[in-house]
Amino acid sequence: MVFEFIRNGLLQNNVGNNMINKERDVKKVKEIMSRLGRFDNAKSPEPHGIITRELDQSIKTFQKENNLKIDGIMHPKGETETALIDTMLYKTVRNGLNFSDLEEEDEEESLPPVPPQKPEPPSDITPEEEDPKESPDIPQDEPKHDCSHLQTALDNAEAALQQKEEALEQASTQIEAKRTQLESKISELEQELDAMKAAKTPTDIAVTTIGIASGALGGGLIGSIGGPGGAAVGILTGGHRGMDIADEAREEVSKNIMLKEIEIEQLQSQLDQLDGALEAFENEVSAAESLVSEVEIALEQCELSE
Repeated sequence: MVFEFIRNGLLQNNVGNNMINKERDVKKVKEIMSRLGRFDNAKSPEPHGIITRELDQSIKTFQKENNLKIDGIMHPKGETETALIDTMLYKTVRNGLNFSDLEEEDEEESLPPVPPQKPEPPSDITPEEEDPKESPDIPQDEPKHDCSHLQTALDNAEAALQQKEEALEQASTQIEAKRTQLESKISELEQELDAMKAAKTPTDIAVTTIGIASGALGGGLIGSIGGPGGAAVGILTGGHRGMDIADEAREEVSKNIMLKEIEIEQLQSQLDQLDGALEAFENEVSAAESLVSEVEIALEQCELSE
């Protein structure tokens, strides 16, 4: 059946520099990349088991465009092969590309060799002895319109959609757990921040009052020696010292508040990243759903045209 290799995978061995590079696998990668417009197979005279610089660059470019690891290597059932299959499926539905002959080549390679046939003995019948009547022409049935490739494409699109939905469900569970943890931590820090801000003004007043009181006490002692003038100087000096202490306290509290706010912002940024990751999974599911819908429409139109 057309596209059966999508289920079983394209490659049997690794393809890329310093890999096994079986001729069957390299030939298939070259042909697929050529049909996708990423490689000129006609300008590749090297044996099929040879990885050329052009093919290596073609694989790396494909990996870069699909946000994959860029190493020029394709593994059986690996992420690059999977992305290439998705692209083939998309091109089949959107552009009508046909990759069925690649599967036929696989089937031909998998068939056991046919043993040589012994030559038949010459017939004793001469041309004159053959029946002079020509066999009548047997009308041939017109080939039926084949929609099997679209049915297979639909099966694979639905399977891909199921995988995307399962990945989304798993990611949603993990992201929700992480989100709960971050939100709890943010709530805890915000409570601490509110408490620090609420205590900031009373702290200023208390520190200033203590400074003035200590100045008054010192001024009183001085006044007992130097008289009322000394007491006044002592009170004034103590008040200024109290204000200095208050400024230092305010700066320390402000610094702690700023650090707490930065910590909250960092955790909030992590929450935003989780939202972005979840959205990426949701977009993949949405794209897979759209592909299924498009294949369903194409299959319906094909069946109606029979």
